[in-house]
Amino acid sequence: MLVDIDEKRFERLEQQVRSMKELLLSLNTLLVEHVLDEGDVGELTKGAWRRAKPSPGLTWNAEMTGGEFVDHLVALRGSALGRVLEIGPGYGRVLRTLLDRRLGIDSYTGVDISEQNVEFLRGEFTDPRVSFVHSDVFEFVPDEPFDTIVSSAVFMHIYPNVGTILRKCRELLRADGSVCFDVPLGGARYVHPVRQLFVQEYQRPEVEQHVRDAGYTRCRVVDEQDFSPGQPGLFVCAEA
Repeated sequence: MLVDIDEKRFERLEQQVRSMKELLLSLNTLLVEHVLDEGDVGELTKGAWRRAKPSPGLTWNAEMTGGEFVDHLVALRGSALGRVLEIGPGYGRVLRTLLDRRLGIDSYTGVDISEQNVEFLRGEFTDPRVSFVHSDVFEFVPDEPFDTIVSSAVFMHIYPNVGTILRKCRELLRADGSVCFDVPLGGARYVHPVRQLFVQEYQRPEVEQHVRDAGYTRCRVVDEQDFSPGQPGLFVCAEA
């Protein structure tokens, strides 16, 4: 009986700690957004990614592959991807899966805001179709548009929401191109008080509305089982 009481007390304490954490994150986010304008908040929250290193720290300290992401990509977009752009390739988990699966890629360009990530990736991948660019994607201007844009576990960090990056992707796509990305499922939205990292989770109707507002002609969304360890997500394929 005492064990049961202790367990219940522990559960209540755990819930109180979670509630306090959520409150502190909300208060910090409110303060940041009150003090800074939208552009300044966006620049502030990019700092953690400029300092990022090519390690599993980019994926919740878990070594992850691009397996589930690419499964959904092929199911919704097909295997003939043409000219591919990846936004935020990190340590190359999605690219490695794309190449291992021998999908139809004419060329691949990875754009990453972290100089360390780009240096690492250039040493890891020697396929002549593959190249990397150190740039903020919002400042990236390619020689020609892309057929397919992919991005995994990145759009959740775009401030103030995915609509911003979806509009940029439309500028980078061919008239009949597609952008395929994933986001975590949920309702949290905050700026981390220490890392100054912006995080936003999404529900299906919300992300579908952002896709429509950005001017895409079609949006397909499927459930993602393991967006991150223990958390489901949404895989989205938006057609220009």
